[in-house]
Amino acid sequence: MSSLRLLGAVELALAARRSPASPRSTGKSPWAEAAAALTQPDETLGVTRGTLVCSQVFYGRRRVAGIETLEATLRFLASGGNVIVTEGRNLGLLESVVRVEMRSHRRYGRREFVVVTAAPSLVPAPSS
Repeated sequence: MSSLRLLGAVELALAARRSPASPRSTGKSPWAEAAAALTQPDETLGVTRGTLVCSQVFYGRRRVAGIETLEATLRFLASGGNVIVTEGRNLGLLESVVRVEMRSHRRYGRREFVVVTAAPSLVPAPSS
């Protein structure tokens, strides 16, 4: 039984080290810092992958909206959202909905992250 407790303790310690909201974290990610710099404290950031939502602290205490579908992306943009964090592999799908300007491009291991903005005049009107 004690080996199970030890294994559990090791797993918790490893999870705490990897957690972006962990007090022992080395800081915000470069894409989170870029996204926070492009918004005001009362604005909401869009994030196209649930695992990137993390905590509000990770994105400079900004509100973070998960926009994992094209419909959710359109609703986010129509509601005034402008800054979106996505993985590089999803950029083409996002560009099929709205023209975006890349504001930050970072690699994290094998993963690529981009922060984009959409000009308000380029955001399509929501369909009813």
